[in-house]
Amino acid sequence: MDNNVLSNGKTTLIISGGNALKDCPTDYDEANKWAENANENSEYGEPLWSWDCGFKLAYDGGLINVESRLYPPKTHQGDTWDGSVTISIGGNEIKRKPFDCESLEDLKNQVEAYIKETKGKIESMIYGI
Repeated sequence: MDNNVLSNGKTTLIISGGNALKDCPTDYDEANKWAENANENSEYGEPLWSWDCGFKLAYDGGLINVESRLYPPKTHQGDTWDGSVTISIGGNEIKRKPFDCESLEDLKNQVEAYIKETKGKIESMIYGI
């Protein structure tokens, strides 16, 4: 067999692009174990290390997250839609905005406008616009 073909009797893996070199995992069990160890002390929870087909290494995940809890009007909670939207970067809350709206449509419009405005501010800081 060529050096770029790995076989364990059950499975054959052909590594395109040449033979595996230093530090390349020899099978998916080894690759997944490496990723588990690499992610063990992840400071933020994301991005995370992973391997995909052909042992291509990825470090993927969200960096900026939007989380919301918005509650419908009920007799024991009040007559309005209320709750909050939180923006987090790397798992750290940077901004929380409360909402209290008369209608579902009003809530939808206000939350979407807030996210659009926040996204624009973040893009401006990143792109220097």
